[in-house]
Amino acid sequence: MVADVLYLEVNVAALIVMIVVLIKSAGFSRMASQKNFVVALSTQIGFALTGSLFEAVKRGILPFNGPVMLLLKTLNLMLTSAVVYFWFLYFEQLQGTTVQKNRKTLIFTSSLLWIELYIGIANIFDHSLFFIDESGAFTYGPWFYVAQYLPPLIYIYFTCSRALKNAYNMRHSPEGRIYLFYLAFPIVPLVSGFLEYHFPEYPLIYISLALATLIMYVNSMDAVVSVDPLTQLFNRRQFMRMMSLWFSTRNEAVPMYFMMMDVDRFKMVNDVYGHTEGDMALVRVAEALRTACNKQRKKSVISRYGGDEFMILAEAAGEDEIKKLITQIDRTLKELNDESGAPYKLGLSIGYARLDEAKSIKAVIDLADKRLYEIKEVHHRIIDEAQAGETAKKDS
Repeated sequence: MVADVLYLEVNVAALIVMIVVLIKSAGFSRMASQKNFVVALSTQIGFALTGSLFEAVKRGILPFNGPVMLLLKTLNLMLTSAVVYFWFLYFEQLQGTTVQKNRKTLIFTSSLLWIELYIGIANIFDHSLFFIDESGAFTYGPWFYVAQYLPPLIYIYFTCSRALKNAYNMRHSPEGRIYLFYLAFPIVPLVSGFLEYHFPEYPLIYISLALATLIMYVNSMDAVVSVDPLTQLFNRRQFMRMMSLWFSTRNEAVPMYFMMMDVDRFKMVNDVYGHTEGDMALVRVAEALRTACNKQRKKSVISRYGGDEFMILAEAAGEDEIKKLITQIDRTLKELNDESGAPYKLGLSIGYARLDEAKSIKAVIDLADKRLYEIKEVHHRIIDEAQAGETAKKDS
């Protein structure tokens, strides 16, 4: 009995940790990934609560009957897949996939969740998963472990496969360690659940979930303070930290380029159309940078430097690839601006420097900045000539 009470106390402690993290994290950001974090954690608390109550009834700590045990176990079974599914969405969002943006993909990925719901309800009638036998004891049916572990394993497989692939692709960069963490997060509770199944006297699964969630919360808070709230790109502080890591661990076999850019005549957009329109323009620029870098399929880090200035740290085999990226950025920005129906043209002046062109980060930035202003002068001259031509036509 003492061991059973201790088991329950550990689970209660895990629940308290999860609830505290939920309270602290709810509403701290409007980022889509953080919303997924809150939903996943809320579902996880329900999973831990129903599981702990079930064990308390089963071990005789709480004086409830068989039907209550069946209800708690049914809810816990359904929440098992729900927890893994919502964490799956969270990690897919962090890894930049389009699962939530594509309705068909979202429906497909949630199919296991609905199947689990159906199986849980069907168990009330066919007792294929668990039931109360004639002696009043709770008994597992022949299909319980398939229903309990197969759907979560499928979700975990896809999440971990993507994280492992990204960790390998970015093994030479500081970001690779982030993907290793994404890989470890679902595996630790899974192993704990497996161990608790074989050693049921040890409360492993919920406490491991609580600790993993606490670490994830710290990671999420770091993401929030590292992201520009308007554009959802890295802010200057985070970018410089990552650039410093890149610079100190640079690999000559993997050439990296620093790109500095700002929006041509952005002050005119603010002055003529207002700051709200100016903010929308900056969001379009950020989306163009993301889209263009994704199409290159090379490692890149994008940041808002401040105001209308942006920075990119990009892997490229040489200047030709950087020039292709610049062309892709210009093309994408024009497309987005046309789609928006904005009554002005958005353009970027971009200067770049290879990391090994200078001996320090400041020297690299200064070199790219110098080239940026050389390009900017050319762009401004072209814009001025075009405006002068339009004025001459109107006058004539």
